[in-house]
Amino acid sequence: MSVSQPPGYTAPISSPGVSQSALSPSIDPQKAPRASSPDDVEMSLSSTPSTPGTPTSTTSMTSSHAPPSPTLPTSVSQSPLFRLPRELRHQIYLYLLSSQPLGINHPTARLDRNLTPSLLRASRPVHAETLPLLYAANKLIFSHPSDANMFSHAVANAPAVRRYTSDLILRVKNVDARAWTSYFNSNDPHRSLVQDFPALRRVTVRWRGPRYFGHLGMEDNAAAWLRDKALVEVVTSVRKCADEVWVEICVKVPDGWRGETFERALEGVVGGRRREEQPVQVQVQAEGEVRRVGGSLAWEGVWVKVETEGT
Repeated sequence: MSVSQPPGYTAPISSPGVSQSALSPSIDPQKAPRASSPDDVEMSLSSTPSTPGTPTSTTSMTSSHAPPSPTLPTSVSQSPLFRLPRELRHQIYLYLLSSQPLGINHPTARLDRNLTPSLLRASRPVHAETLPLLYAANKLIFSHPSDANMFSHAVANAPAVRRYTSDLILRVKNVDARAWTSYFNSNDPHRSLVQDFPALRRVTVRWRGPRYFGHLGMEDNAAAWLRDKALVEVVTSVRKCADEVWVEICVKVPDGWRGETFERALEGVVGGRRREEQPVQVQVQAEGEVRRVGGSLAWEGVWVKVETEGT
């Protein structure tokens, strides 16, 4: 399945023959990348179209309800909620428990909404159906490896956290880089990212701490950020833990900053030139994904962008 390039991100680097598989912590109500990440899921209710000329009646609407499940307790088997089809209940749960936008073309769809985790206390059947969604449909945010480690072990629903959490956002300060890389590289069953979140598929690293130096040009600044040894170690380590790695370099830049500058710097750092007569080869696919031949292994297969807001 092809993935279109999100706005602001530079497509992941890959070499020929290399395949790409790839609550204090809070649930972020505004996910990055906000515009169109490959994992964004638009949830829309599908329905079976009615035959033209067939009148809509109360009887036909009632018949769309699912019969009570024989496995449900008597206390909830006649509940209007549990007489709905499972797929429709799933949509309701997602609306209450997910911070992601819904695929509904209505102005209210753009309004912020709060999660309703109290739904899990409604009944045991509701708890059983909604607990996986609470962690699978949201991204957890951690600012220190100890927070991530303690959360995965100390919360009451720790087994569900480890089983269903597949997407994390990590706010990594440059001064904490060594602590994070140790956490990424560890195989300790009691303290390591892969052991704490074994279902992890995607990690977004928000790299905080780089500075813009006025005496350097835009491209030189961008190249300096990409060559930061601490950042390279973080990226190299976290790539072992998830199929997808996204990096946001959070830095305040002057007015007039252009994204193309960062792309050129990335090409210079990652692609480079082997010899003066052999320029870096760039292939642009139909989907808009850019693949550069050769380059630094640390950045291979990584989506990267400069985040100038909310740094």
